[in-house]
Amino acid sequence: MVSPRNHFLFTPLLASTTTGTLEFRCITEPIRHLDRIAYHQSRCMDIDAAQNEIVLRDSFETSNIYRMPYDYLVYSVGSQANDFGISGVRQNALFLKQVRDAMQIRNKIQELFERASKPTSSRDDRDRLLSVVVVGGGPTSIEYTAELYDWLMEDGAKMFPELIDHVTITLLEASDNILSMFGADLAEYTINRFRKRKIRVLTNSRVVRVEKEFVELQDGYQIPYGAVVWATGLMPNTLTNNLGEWQKSKTGRICVTDHLTLHSPSYDNIFCIGDCAETISGALPPTGQVANQQGKYIARKFNHVTAKPWSEFEQHFTEQNKVSFNFVNRGTMAYIGGWKGVTSLPHHLDQDTKTNAFKRRFTRLQGLRAWLFWRSAYFTMLTSTANRILVPMYWFKAWIFGRDFSRF
Repeated sequence: MVSPRNHFLFTPLLASTTTGTLEFRCITEPIRHLDRIAYHQSRCMDIDAAQNEIVLRDSFETSNIYRMPYDYLVYSVGSQANDFGISGVRQNALFLKQVRDAMQIRNKIQELFERASKPTSSRDDRDRLLSVVVVGGGPTSIEYTAELYDWLMEDGAKMFPELIDHVTITLLEASDNILSMFGADLAEYTINRFRKRKIRVLTNSRVVRVEKEFVELQDGYQIPYGAVVWATGLMPNTLTNNLGEWQKSKTGRICVTDHLTLHSPSYDNIFCIGDCAETISGALPPTGQVANQQGKYIARKFNHVTAKPWSEFEQHFTEQNKVSFNFVNRGTMAYIGGWKGVTSLPHHLDQDTKTNAFKRRFTRLQGLRAWLFWRSAYFTMLTSTANRILVPMYWFKAWIFGRDFSRF
């Protein structure tokens, strides 16, 4: 295994770490704890598919370059936040993809409150510093907004009672609705819930410029801010963009067959999964659910034939490749704050018929039931016993004693 990051990250709970509901180590799994894994903490710089070698650079100050041969390669490098080429995004906005991003957001919010609490801050200064703009209408943006508001009302109001009236949270979405994959009914429920909590939700509001102290929309309207959190979508990372010989889709993702191999007979020993891949039969959503099922599909292929003699490996592996990958949608979930959530299970978005009306009734969850389902589902997905103990422990700690506001 090759990765510049020596841990796996459970991204569904990443937003909870930005406000101290959970600690960062609760949602990471160290790679070195895995048995029978040869791990290199390095970054892949290039792939020489003709020679079956990858070019690596170690992740330390030495930056040594070396090559590693392979028989089969699983390419799963993910993606990066999409700034859509908008001026000032990379320089001024905060992203939410990695643990380091969550730490930066957490420290930034803490810094803003401390700066606003100084007697030298005017009313206008406080209004700007305590204005948080969240760009994007997907689950990541919604959950971060919810977590931030929970912290403000449950903990921030106790620590900074004189500042709460200056706080504004604004959610910006370029399209005409949020949570597009959940359906219009759950999106409307979420918007109404946010507006009751005094969170501004502005749809059809495309950002065209991000300056140091304000965000500008397409109609010229400017929103002053202390922090901008950018979670609008994904784009291929640098390595994927540089693989010029590999066939790409219109979105820049790598084209793969229904067996998740490169769409080229010459490179049928290379698999691509996750956000960086797109099957020829149709694009799948860039979610952890898809990547998880794809990873298990490839693992089953290899596990089925590893007990065979090497002389028979190719034959049995080719037979395994006759089974295509089939994604099974198990639904989508999001936390929207205040012990409330929204869940869209399979058949929720089916067309209205008498048969489907019954299914829709039991596949659309909102409120407390959806929140309980959200927490239960993600708790069961945690892989290590340690994290299955730590996560509920920190949930309980935040509920009884409040969130940790320490800044490191």
